Amino acid sequence: MNADLVVVGAGVIGLSCAWQAQQQGMQVLVLDGRGPGEGTSRRAAGMLLPDVEGEHDAEERAFGRRSYELYPSFTSGLEAATGIDTGFRRCSCYLVAQSTERAEVLRRMEWGVWLGAPEIRQRMAGFGEMEGARIGDAAQLEPRQLIAALSVGLRGRGAEIETGLAVADVQAGSDGVDALVMADGSLRRGRRYLFATGAWAGEMPYLAERGVSTEPVRGQIVTLEDTGDEPLRDIIFGQGIYLAPKGARRVYLGATEERVGFDERPAADGTLHLLEGLRRLYPGGMRFAVRESWAGLRPYRAGGAMIGRIDENAVAAVGHHRNGILLAPATAERVTALIAEIG
Repeated sequence: MNADLVVVGAGVIGLSCAWQAQQQGMQVLVLDGRGPGEGTSRRAAGMLLPDVEGEHDAEERAFGRRSYELYPSFTSGLEAATGIDTGFRRCSCYLVAQSTERAEVLRRMEWGVWLGAPEIRQRMAGFGEMEGARIGDAAQLEPRQLIAALSVGLRGRGAEIETGLAVADVQAGSDGVDALVMADGSLRRGRRYLFATGAWAGEMPYLAERGVSTEPVRGQIVTLEDTGDEPLRDIIFGQGIYLAPKGARRVYLGATEERVGFDERPAADGTLHLLEGLRRLYPGGMRFAVRESWAGLRPYRAGGAMIGRIDENAVAAVGHHRNGILLAPATAERVTALIAEIG
């Protein structure tokens, strides 16, 4: 395949960039040693909260807001092309203060509206320790369905997604990347390259030499079944814990942040930590049935996500940490602009 763009990494960032490039007429090849989204993206909660996630960083908040604005057209285009429901829907988010100090911070926040504990309890029963909460607009989707839609959409329009064989390194040439060296020694070539390698960016010598490195941070999530008469509809985001209600009465309870290397196994202490957090934040949810526990590796990078040109014909998009799902459309927008500059 003579690709205009070779994408290394079939997570939500790589697939979204590939989809955007394909819409601009590029022939795309996507390479991943695992299946689409298997590194992190299929194991995310799928909350779209730019003001919450970017609370302490104005630049990150602005980028998240841009991505949030792009999401309705991004998902509607995918759904129209594939017939796959991404689960995108609008909702509210309760950003809960569980301490007096946190309440003071949230009172000064510009997003949403602040309500005291009595008013919150009138709106929704089930809360535990709480000084009040900010309530604002939010959205969410189903990451697994988003990955399925991106994969089907790309393949349906002629892209090739090659999985099961990892990219080991890069064969450099006089004009940048000449070829990708696969784990079996074979080569893959294209005109331009995108490295969207998630938590594994630092494992490739070519990227490490250019300072493109990430650290895996395990995030565990527990799937609950809401057994109440009035199922939870809105996101509840406390201090270090959240509840994200999905369809069919499923509720994602997350998420831990653990530096355990590349160990993707959910651990008992992580599940206990989340359930203890649930008891403090929203004891009404302790009646929920526990269905499963799972984990993924978030790609952490000091300084936040790196999206930029790293060679004459290569771009990197790595280090999105907790926000790969949220930032995917805006990252794709920025990456395709960088690719276009290469010519």
